[in-house]
Amino acid sequence: MEMTTKNPVETLIFLTASLIEIMSREIDLLKNMQPQEIRDLQSEKADLARAYESCMNRVKSEPQLLALAPRPLKQQLKMLTAQFQNVLAENERALRAVKSVSERLLTVIVNAVAEKQNGASYSANGAMGLAAMNGSRPVAVSVNERL
Repeated sequence: MEMTTKNPVETLIFLTASLIEIMSREIDLLKNMQPQEIRDLQSEKADLARAYESCMNRVKSEPQLLALAPRPLKQQLKMLTAQFQNVLAENERALRAVKSVSERLLTVIVNAVAEKQNGASYSANGAMGLAAMNGSRPVAVSVNERL
């Protein structure tokens, strides 16, 4: 994140474009089923989000900054803001999709383990239930649902 301008509108443009770029990379990772790779982006994304929020607060508290900005900068900021809203929505959809897939997979795994523990299996001699487990004891399973 390299930005040296003191003009808050230009800074906001830079930060918005940077957030769009990093969130687009995050979306690509999610679509390619590589959610573990997102961790590498989180620090930069958090820094950009904090800087964006700070800059937005300044522009909101000093409306003359935007009012006095050249028209081309205002147009660029408006275009980027619309693009940013679209990327935010797409990012949310991608995160929800990965979360949904993960939850379904966890449900299948938990159900399979529960079924196995409840004796829904057969032994070599045809016995069904816990007797088929050859005296094995059920094992507790813990699942971390954090995304």
